[in-house]
Formats: sequence, C-alpha cells, structure tokens
Amino acid sequence: MARSVLYALRPKVEADIERLVKLGVLEPVSHSEWATPVVLVVKSNGSVRLCGDLTKMARSVLYALRPKVEADIERLVKLGVLEPVSHSEWATPVVLVVKSNGSVRLCGDFKVTVNPVLIAEQYPLPVIEDLFAGLAVGNKLSKIDLSQAYLQMHVDEDSQKYLTIATNKGLYRYRRLPFGITSAPALFQHAMDQILSGLPGVQCYLDDILVTGRGDKEHMANLDKTLNRLEKYGLRVNKDKCDFFKIGQDLSTVNVLPDVQPYLSQGKELSVTAGCLMWGMRVIIPQRLRKSILDELHLGHCGIARMKELAQSYFWWPGLDHDIEEKATSCSSCQGLRNMPSPA
Repeated sequence: MARSVLYALRPKVEADIERLVKLGVLEPVSHSEWATPVVLVVKSNGSVRLCGDLTKMARSVLYALRPKVEADIERLVKLGVLEPVSHSEWATPVVLVVKSNGSVRLCGDFKVTVNPVLIAEQYPLPVIEDLFAGLAVGNKLSKIDLSQAYLQMHVDEDSQKYLTIATNKGLYRYRRLPFGITSAPALFQHAMDQILSGLPGVQCYLDDILVTGRGDKEHMANLDKTLNRLEKYGLRVNKDKCDFFKIGQDLSTVNVLPDVQPYLSQGKELSVTAGCLMWGMRVIIPQRLRKSILDELHLGHCGIARMKELAQSYFWWPGLDHDIEEKATSCSSCQGLRNMPSPA
C-alpha cells in the first residue's frame, strides 16, 4: 500500500491513519451501535420451521475443525453477535466457510428456512455506470473496507427468533444481521447510502467505500470527511483491506470485479467473500472457469435434473440451466440413462 501513495503525502496519510487507529475507527470489530435495529417480516402464510431433533438439524462438523468452530462461536458470543438459547420454533442448519488463512466462518443456511418465507427488502444496489460516474472526477482512488459489514447492524429483538442456528454446541440466536439473509444486501446498502449522504467524491457498494477527488488536496479532504462520518456513526473498518491513493486504478482492481456488471443490472443480492463474487450462498463462476466446472458437474452422467440440483446448492452464472441442458443432451450416456425404464 505504501508504494501507491505519493511520497509527499505519506506523512499526512500515515498520521491520519494513526489518529484514527487511536480513536478506534480503524480497529476491526464486528459490531457497533450505528443503525436502527433491522426488522425482518415474514409472509403471513409463512410456515414455521420447527427445530425438531437437534442432532439431525445440526450438520456434522469435521473433528479437526471443531475447535475452530467452537472458538468462533465463543468469539461471536463475547462480541454480542450470538447468544445461546435453550429452545426455538425456528432453527437453521449451518455451513462452514474455511478462509484462506485457515480460520473458519460460521454461516446459517437460511435459504432452506427463512428466505423462502421472508418478505424481501426492496432497495436497488448501485449499477456499475453510476459508480464510474460518481468517481470520474479523479485519477486516484481510495478504498475503505468495512469490517464484517452486516454484523454491524443490530436486529430487532422480535426478529431475532428467525435467526436461530443449530450447531453441534446447541442453539444460538443472531442478534446482528448475518450473511445469507436475502434482505441483507438491500438493508445494508440503504443504511450506508443514508450514512454517506452528501459526501463529495464518495461511492459505496455494500461494504466497499470508494473515495476520490479533483487533485490530492480534495481527495484527502473527501477521505477525511468520510472517515469522520464513519467515526460519528461508530462504524469500524478493516485496515488490512483498505487502500489509499491508488494511482490510475479502475474499479476492477479495488474489489469491484469485472464480472459484476451483468449481475448488478439484474438486481441480484451480491457480496464478495474471500475474493469470490457470491449470490447468496452460491459462488458466481467467471467465464474462464465455466467449462471446467461444467465438465466436473457432468462426471458420472447423472442427467439434467441431478446436475441442476447440484449446481443450485453451490454455484451460478447467467444461462447456467441452458448450459447444463446443452451439455447433457449432447451426451449419449446421459441420453441413454434418461431413456432407461425405471426399476420395478
């Protein structure tokens, strides 16, 4: 990062960073008191997902990962993100995301419980053209990455019951907005647009805040105003993922990926996790990898229906269903399997 900052500006940038670290603005934490609690509304005919047998609901965790999972649960409890509960009408199984550094992140698989009956928040995410237009005034860019963005939003107490997860340690309830809720991107974007309203040279896409200005002086002033606004609302950022005064960079190099454009216009609920573009819990596969992924999916010649079922659990790209159908219908083995009579 230091190499991308003009030498004359480094003392000012470093001094401002140190000041904000001392103030706690740049300390990575997972919660704050900045927002009105989120209210989740389920459809009037939404069926309650009963917990039932906890041993069946809680998905098994590899023995080697259990200490990390339990440590992550304890960390989230201490931070006030999770709280243990003895019973619940709602319960969601969990999935584990193993990060590049070996740590794990616990996620609720809400697509099988809450999301189907949730009345989704309607708020548009920025389109790539608007991001470019708002940042066109400068040739240097700063990126501020919010730490564990959604978990900085409180959830209304009455809505917390929908966010109960079943773990191998028992039932826990989210008190903050977790990743995987279908309304989370819209709720977070709406809140951030309100918080950053009126700031010049600033654009926000979910947990990435992009800042620029006409010349270094204005850029620095806009950056200072933005960081002070975040301080005012108690928002915390991840200093290790922030970049300042990147020279001549376009949006594709600051975590707004080239593949984003086709999806933003469709209003998909996007996020970026460990450098991967996600739609909900599904990875969006870039163009260059789709053929190999399709080939892997086709192994075993399981047919169109099974291929689509597997894909819906893990990944997505535009036209995926058509690509699966084309792959299977061009395969004589798949067609032979399709034409075989069902066993008696």
